[in-house]
Amino acid sequence: KQLKTMNEQMQEEIKYLTRQVRSTEEENLSLPQSFQSKEETFSLQRPLKSVNQIDHDANNVPEEDAQSALIANTPHGATILTSTQTTLKSERTSNQSKILSRERQCTSSIATLTHSNKSNATYFKESACFQAEIAALRQEMELDRENAKIEADKLRLELEGVRERAKINEADTADREGSTVKQHYKNNSEKMDAILCIGNPGSGKSTILNSTIGTVKFESGFSWGSGKTIKMEDHESDGTLYIDTPGLADPKHREISANAITQALQKEMKMKILFVVTLEAGHVRQQDQVTVRLILEAIKDSVGEDQYGIIVNKVPVSEAGAAKSIIKEELFFHKSDSNIPLSKNIFVLLEDVTKTEEDNALLHLPQDYNKFLQNVPSIQIPSVNVLEIDWNKYERLQNEIKKTIDECNKLNDESIELSKRKEDDERKKKEDDEKKTMRYESMLEEKVLQSGKKRSKTFAESDEKIFHLNASDGTVTVHGEVTFEERSISADARGKVVSIGDDDVTIEFEDCNGKFSVQVPKSKCQGIHTYEYEIQNTCEKLALRGISLGDLLDFYSQLGVTLHREFTPEEDTTYKVAKEAIIPQTSEYGKAYTESITKPKLASRMVSHTWGNKFSHLVASIVADAMGIPFYGDLVSKLSRTELPQLRNQLNKEGALDIVYWVCAFAINQHSLGKYHNGHPKCEVDKFDGMFDELVNENTSGGGYAHHVVAIDQHCDIFTRAWVVAEMVQADIIQVRCNNLKQTFSAFEKESLETLIKQEVDINKCKASRPEDEKMILAKANACFDIGVINKKINDKIKDIVDETKRTIIREGKTKILLIGNNGVGKSTLFRAMIGNDAVTHGKHEYEDNERIFMELSGLENPLGK
Repeated sequence: KQLKTMNEQMQEEIKYLTRQVRSTEEENLSLPQSFQSKEETFSLQRPLKSVNQIDHDANNVPEEDAQSALIANTPHGATILTSTQTTLKSERTSNQSKILSRERQCTSSIATLTHSNKSNATYFKESACFQAEIAALRQEMELDRENAKIEADKLRLELEGVRERAKINEADTADREGSTVKQHYKNNSEKMDAILCIGNPGSGKSTILNSTIGTVKFESGFSWGSGKTIKMEDHESDGTLYIDTPGLADPKHREISANAITQALQKEMKMKILFVVTLEAGHVRQQDQVTVRLILEAIKDSVGEDQYGIIVNKVPVSEAGAAKSIIKEELFFHKSDSNIPLSKNIFVLLEDVTKTEEDNALLHLPQDYNKFLQNVPSIQIPSVNVLEIDWNKYERLQNEIKKTIDECNKLNDESIELSKRKEDDERKKKEDDEKKTMRYESMLEEKVLQSGKKRSKTFAESDEKIFHLNASDGTVTVHGEVTFEERSISADARGKVVSIGDDDVTIEFEDCNGKFSVQVPKSKCQGIHTYEYEIQNTCEKLALRGISLGDLLDFYSQLGVTLHREFTPEEDTTYKVAKEAIIPQTSEYGKAYTESITKPKLASRMVSHTWGNKFSHLVASIVADAMGIPFYGDLVSKLSRTELPQLRNQLNKEGALDIVYWVCAFAINQHSLGKYHNGHPKCEVDKFDGMFDELVNENTSGGGYAHHVVAIDQHCDIFTRAWVVAEMVQADIIQVRCNNLKQTFSAFEKESLETLIKQEVDINKCKASRPEDEKMILAKANACFDIGVINKKINDKIKDIVDETKRTIIREGKTKILLIGNNGVGKSTLFRAMIGNDAVTHGKHEYEDNERIFMELSGLENPLGK
């Protein structure tokens, strides 16, 4: 205040001096005008002198000379002379009058000039004085500024002392203010109610009071250290007195705050008592627990159950449902604790992140808030019944609460550990039971086998499985002659499965004597139970025929060296590589590449491609997918013999060599293509849909993802191939069932995407290498869907994936932000504050705005989730 007063005085002095300077400058500007006026006055003296000279000359002319001159020149000389004399006298009289008038004017001008000279001299003198005074004042102002700075530093040093003294006087001030309010409302105390709001710094009680009133009456907002409220304040609005009190959490002001709260409770009027608390990491803040407990202990004799309210403020949406139960549990509101009266009047106020950093904010209170206020009763506590708040217990109570919470957390951890042990025990017990069951079944099969020895001579001779499922109608073929119950069943006889029991399979045969059934032990036809079982078994085997990226690159590096020596990367298609390299290399095994040359692996990524595409482009598209790159055109050259090792090292550092892909050229046993045709349970070519299902189910059973990668050839002919379109349809069917299948396009270049959008896929026009495949695919499509619907869905899906690919390219240029923390620390709140309302959600914990991508990751607090 002193600095402010000194500043105002200096400003006034500066304004006065400025006016003086301006006045002096204006007078200086008027001096040239004065000098001009004087010169004009002096110029009057010269014509005056001329007039006097003329008059003098006229008066000195002799009369005789004049007369003689006139007579000599004029015939009528006498007349003219007389007339001339008269005229001359008249002129002389006129000239004398003018002379007198001029003399008076000159006298006046001279007097004015003399006065002006004196004034000018005075002005010059005053101007010089003013200039000197201005210079002195400026110097004095600079000195005052230095003194003011020194004084400000002194005042700052004294500020802390003033604050300390203010603390001592604050209690007396509160007494006087309380007395003033009592006197002001003494006559209206029976008519006016009050709302008393109690809470610690940062709880938001001042904001709630302002929002209840509808305008800002109490200062609110963020404040370092202590809260905004450091003393009791009250404001009247619409017949209600709103009272704001400081909290007890600040140790510097704890005693003063306790006295202020006590004085507020002692007001002689009815009031609604509201406690404002907040949650922190899913628990009530310890300081709020202590404050509520200490205050309720001070008024426990006058406050009954449900006679006060609790507002849980700034509650995240994720904790809103459990907030009330948390309050009841953690504020020790239970009947065994007789010191604290219970209350069911609890209101949960959700967090408004848009107001978090705003000073003097007004919240939009929900309609239920008014009902909550109405339900909180107005009570008047006799001042003699308000005990002093025992603020000295604050630290002790806080330590007790912390100890209790630590014990609860310890018990919770022990409970989790016990649950884990119980699960382990149950799992172990289940495994033991399964082993016992397997031993029992093995013994049972042995008994069946022994029983079969008695009934059949041939069964005992060999362990060969002689009953084999043969066709889609469920028939079986006997491989080798067998005698069963003295009936001979010839080799290649066909039967039909009638039923499957626990130990036997009932098969019906027919001979010349008619139909007859036999019970065959499962040991003789194990794993060949039904047609559906055989199909499922084939699909499961296919899903396990994945090839890792590392193995794929090893194969590619041998092309042109040890495999297919005439390999030309710029020309050879996948079909030619399969014919010249894959089939010859696996011929001695008679199996697929991925169950003979490499070990079986569960594939996590299904690759759709055309066999007519260049094999180098297929490999490059898979590498691009592993690297997360949408285009593979620039990677083709990196597959060269000189650059491939460097590319492999890069992929190894990124951990991409272990990604397992399902590529039909390596997964299909091409040696069985002529043995099993479409419709046979062991045919692998027509099992792509079942294999695709199995691949997705195995990868997503634990919450993971499966991938469908579509390798787009350079000329974008891929969607003219029947198998690719069928795989797209199957992927769409799977995505309807689960959301854990991700589809991506691996295109040659950006222009490829634009070409795809312009195309219109028609499954009727799609082609396959084998005509039977085209017929089968169309038959399946017609059996499940309308062809027009399929075409529309495929075209829409292609456009969606193209758009997603474009968005992925844009996402690659954005900043990635990871936010990591344990549950309850406020990650979600921080996310909402950082991303606003314009963010797009990707998955469960990923968000994106115009410039950034956010990912929320959980911490290690949960033992089960580590």
